[in-house]
Amino acid sequence: ARSGAEILAQGNLVVTRGAQRATGARLVYSRTATNGQALLTGEPRWSAPDATGGADTLIFDRERNSFAGQGNGWIRAQRGAAQPGQPAPVLEAHADRYEYRGDAATLTGHVRAEDPQWKLACGEMLLRNAPGTNRLEQVLARQGVTIEQAAVAKGQVPWRLNARQARMDMAPAGAQMSCIVAEEQIVIEPARAALAGEQGLPWRLHCDRLTLALAGEAGRLDNVVAENHIRIEQTGAAGAGAEFPWKLDCDRLTLFMAANRTNQVDRVLAEQNVAL
Repeated sequence: ARSGAEILAQGNLVVTRGAQRATGARLVYSRTATNGQALLTGEPRWSAPDATGGADTLIFDRERNSFAGQGNGWIRAQRGAAQPGQPAPVLEAHADRYEYRGDAATLTGHVRAEDPQWKLACGEMLLRNAPGTNRLEQVLARQGVTIEQAAVAKGQVPWRLNARQARMDMAPAGAQMSCIVAEEQIVIEPARAALAGEQGLPWRLHCDRLTLALAGEAGRLDNVVAENHIRIEQTGAAGAGAEFPWKLDCDRLTLFMAANRTNQVDRVLAEQNVAL
């Protein structure tokens, strides 16, 4: 088509470019001297190596080599290599709108994401892949962030983290999350009350900055470092494990977690302006 032209089409439409593919029932293709955009409606879908998605309205941008979804958007992306005898872990995300490119995706508006290890809700999320790969390297979340442990062993209560913004780093293989760095308005606590015989975090922690080191596919807490305006208090989530309530205030707190007990504290180091 010549510059400035439009192509209108309907039916079982397929638009391809290399390994990328988009489908829909109706298409408006606009072309300029430097770019071309295909606007698809009618249950549009797209696919690229190791990822797929859809929305009410889909724009396939030739110059940016991207897919932009508007309304009820969703993306499913493989976030690491498959392990022997196991399928590759898949991240599924939903949002009001998004843009997906091969190395990154930006989602905004009522964002919800889930994979086998964690669940996330926020107002805006950025997914970044390691350069030249399809391996998820980092997740940046902002605006009312909630992260919850998704995979827990039987008899365990998952933890939940609320913050204004958070960065989630993936392990080198991309198959699991290794670290969370959260900032502003932070609370980490049990995701729900413990039932009889269950164990979970026996405390609630407030602070301005929090670093969580994670271990294993279930997102077990390995090390917790809190900084600035810290308050940690007993919640009773561990059932009958505590005999009296307590509260600790300080400016820097490190929790060394027990290696053989999920999300249970082995040692505590409190520093600067400590009050128990």
